[in-house]
Amino acid sequence: MSSSSSSSNKKQSKNAEAAISKTSFSLMGYIDEIKSELMDIFSAVRNEYLESLAKSPRLAYIDALIILSMFTAASQVLYLLCVGSFPFNSFLSGLLSCVGTYAFAVSLRMRITSEEFKGNVTEKQAFAEFVMCSLVMYFMVACFLG
Repeated sequence: MSSSSSSSNKKQSKNAEAAISKTSFSLMGYIDEIKSELMDIFSAVRNEYLESLAKSPRLAYIDALIILSMFTAASQVLYLLCVGSFPFNSFLSGLLSCVGTYAFAVSLRMRITSEEFKGNVTEKQAFAEFVMCSLVMYFMVACFLG
């Protein structure tokens, strides 16, 4: 009995090892598929972005402003978490300034690139609206500081 029991245990362990190796192999294949799909998506987005920059090179400046405002807001929140929020009005005004700049820059980018939002507005008019809205926002932020 013990020899048949040990041989059945060996068969079960071999079957379990085979199942694990098949699972890990299929999991690695699945991960490779996801990786290749993500790379395809990334390259398609990158190519579309470069095509949009070829049409209007000024978009790179707007995108840099968007990224700068995101990183500035993130650094202010990180500072709040690490150091504290003693002058809370300063934190709020700085964060709202970053969020407002982000919103206005995204709006400007949409007005320049998208036909839905463009209407009959030229790039110069859209930029003038951006500048005026930003000036009003910064004035309100300065008033909020106290």
